[in-house]
Amino acid sequence: MSQKVKIRRVRVHGAVYLGQIKDVDTWSSSPDTVTKWLADGWRFRFNQHRSKRSRWVEGFADQAGAVAGRALVPIGSSVSDFTDREARVEFSFLSALPAHVLQSPERVEVTEWFAAAKRRKANVQAGRPPGAMPRFHARDKTDQVFTAWFNGGANARYRRTGKRSGVVIITGRNPSGKYGPQAKLNFRVVFHVRLSEAIRSYTSVRVNLTTGSLVFVNAPLPVRSAPSGAIVGLDFGVKRTVATSDGEFFDQPDTSALEATRKRHQKRMAKSRLIALREKRQFWASKGYQGHKAAAASVSAKIARVRADWQQKTSTTLVQQHDVIGLENLKLVNMTARAHGAGTTQKRGLNRVLNTSSLGTLREMIEYKAGLAAATVVAVNPAYTSQRCNACGHAAKENRKSQAAFLCVSCGHTANADINAACNIRDDAVVTLGLAEKKTVRVRTFRPTGSKNETEKPTPGTDSSAASAKNRKPPIAA
Repeated sequence: MSQKVKIRRVRVHGAVYLGQIKDVDTWSSSPDTVTKWLADGWRFRFNQHRSKRSRWVEGFADQAGAVAGRALVPIGSSVSDFTDREARVEFSFLSALPAHVLQSPERVEVTEWFAAAKRRKANVQAGRPPGAMPRFHARDKTDQVFTAWFNGGANARYRRTGKRSGVVIITGRNPSGKYGPQAKLNFRVVFHVRLSEAIRSYTSVRVNLTTGSLVFVNAPLPVRSAPSGAIVGLDFGVKRTVATSDGEFFDQPDTSALEATRKRHQKRMAKSRLIALREKRQFWASKGYQGHKAAAASVSAKIARVRADWQQKTSTTLVQQHDVIGLENLKLVNMTARAHGAGTTQKRGLNRVLNTSSLGTLREMIEYKAGLAAATVVAVNPAYTSQRCNACGHAAKENRKSQAAFLCVSCGHTANADINAACNIRDDAVVTLGLAEKKTVRVRTFRPTGSKNETEKPTPGTDSSAASAKNRKPPIAA
């Protein structure tokens, strides 16, 4: 997992050549100007690499007007196929950009593009909408960011300066003959950061000027679990996110206050659109609309970070403490399908809660971390796990008294309903692995007294039921 720190301030040592502006050589030592120049140059090279991507177009017409049918067409209006050296010569504002900053956009673009292609393929296989492929990075719609390779200490070097402080130094060199007002060849951009933990080995740093943060990109910590033979069953739910057969609960953090704030900004955005429509003007040109849009996006990003942090920590804890993990084989796509007719409003609310719980993401994290820790994940059939008594095996809808209360109508066993379900999932996982024999499950549906279907079918081979005695034919006289 990467490590994110806060940027306290930035210093620039030496003058930096920013290129020619109106045929005049320009230098600067201003931290704001230099960092913005780094972000703009990085984004420019990223978009040049992105311009080489293509998409399929049906009924494509060439320059002569002939329809070529289905063809691959560049996603942009033009293709910029420059090497790094050619880009420095062609565009003067790139001539002093550090090499480890200039080289990073190509790999970042490739990773982003093919990750999106893989995600689209997985979505199609799962029956979900594929989603759009990534586009160009716009200055006004994306954060001001840039990446610098560490390259074994060649650049983006980190040095600790205090208990909770450190610096990241990015070095560069002005082009030949462009030494600036102070006639210096080299320059340094120093980022002073605030720490919360020790920095591990990293491969690159990613600077986000919009949020004022710096991320050390490093390999995730290895997930290790002591071989204890512990087996656990996990029950996923809405009220309690995760319940374990050990009697523990892992609940997703409450983000209702943040969601209310986001909803307030979204309502103000909608009101701005209505006012702009009434006044016959463009709503996106309003500063108020853009302010509420940025605030809503910031709150949404914070909600996503809170949930991701909880998912990472919870999945790591579960994998480290157990060797075998039983999970329900839930079809989340079917569970969140749109309802029609009666109960549409209630189903819409349930779908919203299921989507915000991100149960599928948590399950994926548990599976891949279990693979790293040599643990076993077993998917079991979720049928009757919430209605079956873990003590006697009796399954009935009436066993589930409420969301949290479980009372077996057959043997009187009481327990928390989610814990009881997790124990059933654990037992089913043990049976699937062949470590125990399957319990006999008795499924019975109780009907109210006086109904037409009140009588039960007689058990074959027995004469104890009243129905069999009533319907038995008299013996034939000799």
